[in-house]
Amino acid sequence: MKLSVYNVRLRIATILLASLSIVHAEIRSRADLPTTPPADSAEAERVRIWVPIHRQSRCRVTVDILNDSNSVVCHLADRLMSQGYYNFYWDKKDDSGEFVRPGEYVFVVNDCGRKSYGEVTAQFQEWERAGRIYPPEEKWSTNVGFELLVDSAVVSVNIYNRRGGLVDNPIVDSLMNRGKYKFEWLPLEKVPRGIYTLKLTVGDFTHAVEIGYRP
Repeated sequence: MKLSVYNVRLRIATILLASLSIVHAEIRSRADLPTTPPADSAEAERVRIWVPIHRQSRCRVTVDILNDSNSVVCHLADRLMSQGYYNFYWDKKDDSGEFVRPGEYVFVVNDCGRKSYGEVTAQFQEWERAGRIYPPEEKWSTNVGFELLVDSAVVSVNIYNRRGGLVDNPIVDSLMNRGKYKFEWLPLEKVPRGIYTLKLTVGDFTHAVEIGYRP
């Protein structure tokens, strides 16, 4: 049965974890700046771009992802940055929001005219490209949406608090077909106002996104 809107006690939603995730560490002096990036998971290492900034003045930095034809597929970052080190994580999508083809890609970091290069890898898990998630339009919203790109996908939704504790599991191993879905989380039990993590699992791949709940 094809479902276009799946209203259950949580009509959820979820976003793309972000087309761009940034982790920034401030440093007190140039001596504190590490010479090598900190360790990360194997999956994160494949899509991480480590950008150490040694200069003390703020300057515009861009990060672009190029394919094997030297064409830019993703403008990952364009922002002012001060001294410190930055981890950028590419979501393996192009500027139109579509997943790129599997393979090796080159990244170019332009720091005030000084360019550096490296490689990132678009490697996908079996169910990773079976769905697409969209962000809520407002911070304090539990309205999220996602799109399934395959039929007969097993879908689960769980809600967690900031401590990682399970708060609700409104959808458990539900068989759903391709299409767009909109959901709003309406907890049956009283929960405090706050920021929660919604985890959407399609097949064996889990997406996570923050949602804001206020009674």
